Amino acid sequence: MNIIHINNNKNSFYKYNIEDKMDIGLVLKGYEVKCIKNNKANFDKSYINIIKNEFFLLGSIFTIKDKNINSYNRKIKLLLNKKEILILLNKINSKNFIIKPISIFLSKTLYIKIKVGISKKIKKIDKRLYIKNKNSNFNINKYKS
Repeated sequence: MNIIHINNNKNSFYKYNIEDKMDIGLVLKGYEVKCIKNNKANFDKSYINIIKNEFFLLGSIFTIKDKNINSYNRKIKLLLNKKEILILLNKINSKNFIIKPISIFLSKTLYIKIKVGISKKIKKIDKRLYIKNKNSNFNINKYKS
């Protein structure tokens, strides 16, 4: 059984330079799992916050039809062991990195997990160069074939 990607955060690759990636488990409620599996969850503006050495996912929006609630915003706890917590805290404190969610997927054991990237924010000039290089590579590949 392969990994099934459910939702991708497209802005994370455009706005941030991702240095390292890590898979992390989530503590979810039943309706949140249902929303994620039905692709009714939005993680574009979500971010990870640290409260008392615990990591939480904030800013995620779940669209719930059954309960007459359009969106729901809640702290979602991330499941990390002590070694992973120390690695993340050292990178954030020493080199001014940001932890940004990249995608949500079903693992081989059918647990919902989140892939986070340890990243730095890209400057506006770098974004313009990225778009320019992407367009030029597209045009070169277009004329080759």
